[in-house]
Amino acid sequence: ALVPEKSSGKGIMENTENETNSAAISGSYVKEQSMAGFSVSRYTSIYGLPPVGDEEGERIDLKQMRYDVKSVLDNPLPWFRQFKTRWGYNDYRHNVLESDGSVGTRVYNKGVEGRIELVHNPQGNWIGVVGMQYRYQDFSAVGKKITPSIKQDSIAGFILEKGNYGDWHYNAGMRYELQNAKQSGINKHHTAYSLSGGVSWDYAAGDKLDLNITRSQRAPDIEELFGGEPAHPDTGVFVISNQSLEDETSTNIDLSWHMKSGRLRLTANLYYHFISHFIFLQQNDLNKDGAADRVAEDY
Repeated sequence: ALVPEKSSGKGIMENTENETNSAAISGSYVKEQSMAGFSVSRYTSIYGLPPVGDEEGERIDLKQMRYDVKSVLDNPLPWFRQFKTRWGYNDYRHNVLESDGSVGTRVYNKGVEGRIELVHNPQGNWIGVVGMQYRYQDFSAVGKKITPSIKQDSIAGFILEKGNYGDWHYNAGMRYELQNAKQSGINKHHTAYSLSGGVSWDYAAGDKLDLNITRSQRAPDIEELFGGEPAHPDTGVFVISNQSLEDETSTNIDLSWHMKSGRLRLTANLYYHFISHFIFLQQNDLNKDGAADRVAEDY
């Protein structure tokens, strides 16, 4: 384990300079029942990492480009009152520069994410939206630290509904997702689904009771499934993946009471929260020295 030295007073820490630049442009075209817009942004940064021990600090040369589009159309189909969509493409990369200025490791992370929504016309006392979401990611690192290309794509469908019946208000939702992650011929498939429901009772003017129940799942990210190299030089740790991870499942029950009388406001909450197959980073002590292992020759 690293033991920090006692501060020697005021001064400048070596290799901590930072230069950052960013620029963006956007535009939109708007009509009475539709709109379309776009944005393009660029972000660059060169910054140093403080040296550790006798080692000279590394520097990070980072570049990121992002492209986004968005569109809205009213009354697109007989049963639907509005169509919405938004898509984004992100191209991130950074080079780890050695003390002599040479590139030690190149890290690439590209991704696409999009969403489509259809808001349906009121059906009796109910109004809601159906849609789908897509996500793709490609991560790799080459050089001194090598991470073979990890690709992940997921597609999900969802529906959200709200209903009003006098003093009673209801909401319900469902989401179903298929995810596939692969690296070097190894494929990991996950299926996650989420359900939610709630009811609100306005039993008096300004007073109400709310009950909400959710059951949600999250599939493991590619870093959790296929990690194994230092995620970033400034972390100083190895991230060890686990390809046997299951979907993280969360169950929540929330009961709340709200009362308003003149200037008085009262709120009370009772809730239950339970997570199974919780995914988290756990420190390791493989050399049994009583301290978390670090990226060093003697860890």
